[in-house]
Amino acid sequence: MSSTSVPSGDAQNTEINSGTVWRKRKKSTAGTSSKKKATPVDHAVHMDNNGDDTEATVAPTAFLHIKNKQLKLCEAKKKQHTVTEKISDRTKETDSLRQQVGQTRHPEEVIKRYRKVLKAYKKGRKLSVAYRKVGVDRNTIVANAPICELAVVAPKKYKELLVAHTPQQRLQDFAKKCLEVLINDPNLLRDVEHQKKKGKLIPLSTKP
Repeated sequence: MSSTSVPSGDAQNTEINSGTVWRKRKKSTAGTSSKKKATPVDHAVHMDNNGDDTEATVAPTAFLHIKNKQLKLCEAKKKQHTVTEKISDRTKETDSLRQQVGQTRHPEEVIKRYRKVLKAYKKGRKLSVAYRKVGVDRNTIVANAPICELAVVAPKKYKELLVAHTPQQRLQDFAKKCLEVLINDPNLLRDVEHQKKKGKLIPLSTKP
């Protein structure tokens, strides 16, 4: 049995049996990697707080979805803050109105407050704005309006009722007495409407 010399290479001067097939070993290419290179589509790029480009670990669609969620959350917080401020303002306004009603016990105080609303209204404000300016609600002004109207169109009759008024009596009862005097005298009612047009009385109506 003859022997054959192995060509120089990976196994020099090595003898193998005849008939053995020599298979050349494939040389690996240096510097190559079996991993597939990532493409720009495989990842999303966003800016960090410092302005540097950083690679996100999520897909572009997922990244945009997260951003939309964050924007919606931010808008919801802003709306909640606005609602909280409005509730706080309404609470302060209600407390102020209660304080005003609690402090007003005498017809003269009612007239003083009425004149403040009239003054604010004559400056070109709407009645609703004038009420807020003084810190009183419309229903209170309307309920006590007969007191102020009688004091303007029939001051003598108003003083007669005022003398008979006691601190124990409610303002509502005194306002009803003033209203009865006005209703029973058509001339006084016409004078009330005339004084409203002249700007000496608040032009109240049955509707807000």
